[in-house]
Amino acid sequence: MSDKTAASIKAEKAARRPLELKQDGAELSPAHPYDLSYAHLRLGIDVGSTTVKLAVIDDNDNLIYANYERHHTDVRATAKELFVRAQRVIGDAPMRVSITGSGGMLLAKWLGLEFV
Repeated sequence: MSDKTAASIKAEKAARRPLELKQDGAELSPAHPYDLSYAHLRLGIDVGSTTVKLAVIDDNDNLIYANYERHHTDVRATAKELFVRAQRVIGDAPMRVSITGSGGMLLAKWLGLEFV
């Protein structure tokens, strides 16, 4: 017999299905309220020569959130704005973070995170 509760089984089943997303400009976010308290999330940040891109996926590789914005050489302010927008959707769920891209090393240094 399993120690799992009915709620945790329901949450696991829901996590296996791709999440329905809505699009608002460049932002993709859950179309309906979504409980992320049980999720193991990964945040990927790519800083390119012209844009900062951000994506959040769960441990089943389902896209939970994505957004991007041109940085006009102000990577720090652009990244901060994207983080604020993402937090409005994701909340304070813990995430594993990876930063990459031609401009990612500097952002990783500012944030004290590993550059991939």
